[in-house]
Amino acid sequence: MKYALALAGGGTKGSYQIGVWKALRELGIEITAVSGTSIGAINGAAIALGEYEKARRIWENLDYSMVFDYTKIKSGQELHEKYESIKEQLKDIAKKRGLDITPLRKLLNDAIDEEKLRSSPIDLIIATVSLSEFKPVYKSTSEIPRGQVVDYILASAALPIFERIKIDGNTYLDGGAYDLLPINTLIARGHRNIIAVDLAGGMGIKRRIKDKNVNIISIKNSETIGGILEFDPRLARANVRLGYLDAMKAFGKNYGKRYYIVDSDRPKYMYALTHDEMKLIFDEITNEKPKSEKSRIMLKHLFRTLRKYTDESLNPENAVIAAAEIAAETFEIKRVREYSDEALVKKIMKTHRSVMKGIISETHRIDRLKIRLSSLLIKDDEFPGVLLLMTLPKIFITNIFIFIMKKRMAKQ
Repeated sequence: MKYALALAGGGTKGSYQIGVWKALRELGIEITAVSGTSIGAINGAAIALGEYEKARRIWENLDYSMVFDYTKIKSGQELHEKYESIKEQLKDIAKKRGLDITPLRKLLNDAIDEEKLRSSPIDLIIATVSLSEFKPVYKSTSEIPRGQVVDYILASAALPIFERIKIDGNTYLDGGAYDLLPINTLIARGHRNIIAVDLAGGMGIKRRIKDKNVNIISIKNSETIGGILEFDPRLARANVRLGYLDAMKAFGKNYGKRYYIVDSDRPKYMYALTHDEMKLIFDEITNEKPKSEKSRIMLKHLFRTLRKYTDESLNPENAVIAAAEIAAETFEIKRVREYSDEALVKKIMKTHRSVMKGIISETHRIDRLKIRLSSLLIKDDEFPGVLLLMTLPKIFITNIFIFIMKKRMAKQ
């Protein structure tokens, strides 16, 4: 199926969108148009040009000096020298009514081949706001006069702290001031299948979708991806990885509420609860008195906690997956990577053994994790105490998961 792509603004959070793009490329999804606001417009130009590797390299090496002009204050300078340097830079900022973004303009001029962009089969639509006319502006490359594509991209990314961008006498402001995630412009141009890549924490206004009869696949960062002007190569690489995994999940290539578990037709350990397993759990929790008020409350507490880790009605299959994710969170197992069901279970069980023995990888917060968990976890093959369900339901579920996995692994 062919899709149009909408990319939100969000400054340096935009590295996340490169990870989404990587996933779409691997999935063989054909993009026919891309609309972008601010950093979304910059990434959108790279997508329309098909310059994935170039875009990835730029993101992984991006720093302040590539975006705006400033003089770094040296640690060895005398106090009066630092003061004079800061004073001169503030004067320049005031004169230009914002940070000098000449380096960003140069970066875009070097990276964007305007003629190649105009001949691309992917239509690029840039969202900005005209301050002079007090209205939003959406322009595709075919609607922009030659030689002005970079100007309009800069206009879309004109944060209030940047110097004003003027085109043909009109002053422009960052497109997020009106439309942070430009979906409606794609709908207005006839696109019915849209992938919308949001950036949680981006500054701006999100418009209400005008046509509900459109197929929209929403992808949004599932954890914090930094600030809007946080230049950190390690963070950029982590954001690319997160964007890739979130996009793969959106298209059903991995599953899980918090973790990324690759699909398997025949899971080795995380298969549906058996009748005997369910009976054992219910009998232990209800003390064989399922109709009592206490039993109903206990079971309701269990089901409510598990349901938070699934988007579907609770069933014997997704209850096991939910319990696995709860256990993984309890043991602070690294989240942003793909796991097979076997790998995730083994990681959980190994960490459980390490906690109980006091031998924990240095990647964990060792003492805190051990102190917090060791007295609450089952040690051998006993069923966990049910009172824990009311006070610490996630620890109780973690214990049940360990209890069941021990028995399953013993049968392998």
